[in-house]
Amino acid sequence: MNKQLKKILKKSRQINLTRQEKEAGKAVLAAHMRANPVRENTSGRLWILQRLFINQYLAKTMPIAVLLIIALSGGASLAAQGTEPGDALYPVKVSVNEQVRGWFTFSDEAKAELMTDLALSRLEEAEILATEGKLDSKTQAKLEQRFAQKIEAARSAMARLTANGKVDAATAITANFEAELAAHEQVLAHLGQNQGNHSLAARVSNQIAGTAALPSEVAMDDASTMMVEQESTTSGVSPAGHVISAAEGKIKAAGNKIEEVEKLLDRKNEKLSAELKFSVENRLKVAKELHTEARAQFAADVYGEAFTLAQEAHRVAQEAKIILVIQNETKIDINLPEAGRLPDMPTVDGRRVQPSPPDADTGSGVSGQVQGAVNAQINL
Repeated sequence: MNKQLKKILKKSRQINLTRQEKEAGKAVLAAHMRANPVRENTSGRLWILQRLFINQYLAKTMPIAVLLIIALSGGASLAAQGTEPGDALYPVKVSVNEQVRGWFTFSDEAKAELMTDLALSRLEEAEILATEGKLDSKTQAKLEQRFAQKIEAARSAMARLTANGKVDAATAITANFEAELAAHEQVLAHLGQNQGNHSLAARVSNQIAGTAALPSEVAMDDASTMMVEQESTTSGVSPAGHVISAAEGKIKAAGNKIEEVEKLLDRKNEKLSAELKFSVENRLKVAKELHTEARAQFAADVYGEAFTLAQEAHRVAQEAKIILVIQNETKIDINLPEAGRLPDMPTVDGRRVQPSPPDADTGSGVSGQVQGAVNAQINL
């Protein structure tokens, strides 16, 4: 018991607020200060404070959710942040911590980023459980349901962004999400294929084409769409501003992801096996090469190719991060195939098509899915 408690407390000390959470907290504090300026007459305020601490019936009138958050703020809520499905504190993580993060997220852009981040967290949990051999059908179904819920919330926020003319923001969020999702797809497919009894056929695809889809009109990683805009440049017509912005934003995001993984590798370096370290470093090398090519294409005004290359750089770097995260959580090394670029995809109706991973029973590829509306499904 003491060993488990020490482990929980150790994890809680490693948890920090994100930049968005810090900014949201400052915004809430500033708004409260404006709405409640300091008054010269303090007698009333003193009486209120006395009532807060003396009235024995106050707790009975407070909402249960507020009491729960207060009760958990002593440490359990923080300790729950690093838990997985099946852990005692996992319900606190998804039902309290993540709900509270949503309360302090105000803009549609921040909401979309938060929801896609939480959706990816469900995939990370699935990968960790699959690596440990703990991903049963009940847990899988619950993770898939929670994933779909977060994507639906992101879809709503993205639709509002697009309706309000914030196409650049919607494009950046969608592109970043798709790059990270593609990395998870590679990892989950590999984990599924390595199950000796084929009990896991992990698949991240675009099969849920309705309520759980991000708006396809802002999926700017579609190479054909970008190339149409690019052709206008070669013909002497300036490309749309959002195309340049999308490519520039994607290059920046890929660079940030590479830097993030490099820092994570530095922290975990001494704990890694030589084989795992090589795998991560190899992916970082490929990601950097792709990123350099993307910047060169952008400088040459070839924005479509710049976007595509940066998207691949982001994906490969994210694969490296997933390898490190799984090793950190499970102490198990996963050996993914050597890093490289995804093959050129065929198109259907002007949109790229990506074939699903092989079926667990037949080993044959499933029909391709259009990569415009982003979704994920984890199948046993």
